[in-house]
Amino acid sequence: MSLESFLNTHEKLMRLSRDQLFGDAERSLKLQRIVKACARLLNVSRASIWQLSPQGNELFCEAIFCSEQQEMLTNNTLRENQFPRYFEAMRTERMINANEARTDARTIEFTDAYLKPNNIYSLLDLPIFNGTQLNGILCLEQTELREWDMETMAIATSVADLISLMNLNESWQESQMQIDSLKRRDPLTMLENLDTFQKRIEQDLRRSLAEDKHQLVMMGIDGFRSINDKYGYDTANQVLVAFANILRHACKLGFYSPGRMSGDLFAIWMPEADHEDALDLIQEIQSEIKQPLILQGGKEQIEITFTSSITQLPVPGYMGATPYRCAEYALYRAKRDTKGSVMLFQPEWAAQLNESRTQDQILIDALRNGHIFPFYQPITSAESGDIVGIEALVRWVHPGGSINKPCHFLPRLNELGLMPELGRKVLEKSLVDFKDIRLKHKNLKWVSVNVSGEHLSASDFIQHIQKELGKRQLSSEQLRLEIVEELLAEHNPMLQNNIRLLNHANLKLSIDDFGTGYSSLSRLKQLPISNLKIDQSFVKGLTTSHEDQCISSSVLGLARGMGMTVTAEGVETVSQLDWLKTAGCQLIQGYFVAKPMPKEELLVWLENRSSTFQPTN
Repeated sequence: MSLESFLNTHEKLMRLSRDQLFGDAERSLKLQRIVKACARLLNVSRASIWQLSPQGNELFCEAIFCSEQQEMLTNNTLRENQFPRYFEAMRTERMINANEARTDARTIEFTDAYLKPNNIYSLLDLPIFNGTQLNGILCLEQTELREWDMETMAIATSVADLISLMNLNESWQESQMQIDSLKRRDPLTMLENLDTFQKRIEQDLRRSLAEDKHQLVMMGIDGFRSINDKYGYDTANQVLVAFANILRHACKLGFYSPGRMSGDLFAIWMPEADHEDALDLIQEIQSEIKQPLILQGGKEQIEITFTSSITQLPVPGYMGATPYRCAEYALYRAKRDTKGSVMLFQPEWAAQLNESRTQDQILIDALRNGHIFPFYQPITSAESGDIVGIEALVRWVHPGGSINKPCHFLPRLNELGLMPELGRKVLEKSLVDFKDIRLKHKNLKWVSVNVSGEHLSASDFIQHIQKELGKRQLSSEQLRLEIVEELLAEHNPMLQNNIRLLNHANLKLSIDDFGTGYSSLSRLKQLPISNLKIDQSFVKGLTTSHEDQCISSSVLGLARGMGMTVTAEGVETVSQLDWLKTAGCQLIQGYFVAKPMPKEELLVWLENRSSTFQPTN
């Protein structure tokens, strides 16, 4: 092949390959066009592309073109147990250039089963990859003896490399689709999540005519907290999945859309339906759950009931942007009045919700105008009293000076889907303040920031932390992330993946309120956990309750055996401190040391404090 011919052929194949492999056509059609072009431009009898099975022991033909017949041929399968030498060569050699395929040690096994029946004398096989993994081969076949020249091998290698790039691109697109799907779905039940569900309603309402009526059904499992407490987290999750499956089955015939809003709260969107349709659907679901749920492989039988509300949309007079709130309000009233009942949303309730909407806007404005920010509570060595760290505890400070604790506004922020935004703001502010405090108090080692499940599930969670640490010129050792124990067992792939990635980023976890939830000891061993926090409910009874002493001793023993430190929360008295010191607890926080305070107050407090314990009032 002359240099000019080589360059022309290479350019044509590369242009065709790029156009085909990264276009919008189906994969099979792309590959058919590539093998046809290879056969024509490289003047070979047959060209084919084969994909390696996930187990690596079979090759499946994806596309094969025969020049003589000018058509695509029937696909075939090659198995390693029939052709072991070829599979070994495929894995270990950069290419298989068998000029005399019927006598070549790598391809001689094909002679009777493949080469002779197809009149093939020469083979040229090039590896195709997906990332770093062998994914298949590009195969060129000749029906007469042919010595493969460098030009042909170079061009074929380039085509195989482009197919490898296509594989990588397809894998990336598939992973992006999976990520997008996870963002739209509740990871436990795989129903639509709150955000997706609300967007579906809003979209349908925008498209509907003025006279159209739609129904929004909301359901809450009665006594779900008791199920969680009695049977544990895993069984409670199985109840949620079983209930979701019942909803999914009930919605099929009507083409309705079920979703999981939060916890044990579910909803069904029924476009162009009336009250009677909604009542019929609720009755069908009720009939389905009359029989106990069979869980844990038949070991547990749990009876459940649910309370529900029906809201006809649009709601006259309702000024809110999220009609979901109307259904939520009706369900709240139903649960308050009679468990297991069905409540219809009443039009006069719209005015009450409009007032609630005003309060929501005040909360949102407070968050975005910097009125919700962290206070800091010192964490000290139990033995020496030295300050080693601070915990960021969020507070809402009103313009008049009054302060709201988290229990008064976090639940609503969670319902509004604003926990990730709050988490980012608190993290950023905490790092800024920590750096300022350390300018005067070098002995302060770290700041601890609480992370919600919603924030931890964000796709950019790790990147955001690393960016903010870099911006403040802080190390990962100067930040601790606190999560509640339940998140360790949360069935959320994105959340669990981020927890695993914390280790690669050298970020450490502290488990808040340890002993109050359900977690697996194997999970504690696998994850980058450096600290367990004994809940203040156990610390409170240390000097009077044998049970609290046993629980606290168990946490301390577990942490000691796993190389973790322990922080006792809510320490208020000398006797509690003495017990903890004797039991080997390393760190304490609580009003015995200091209350949570804004940065400016903390700086004054640190300036005036000696290195020994000074109990506060």
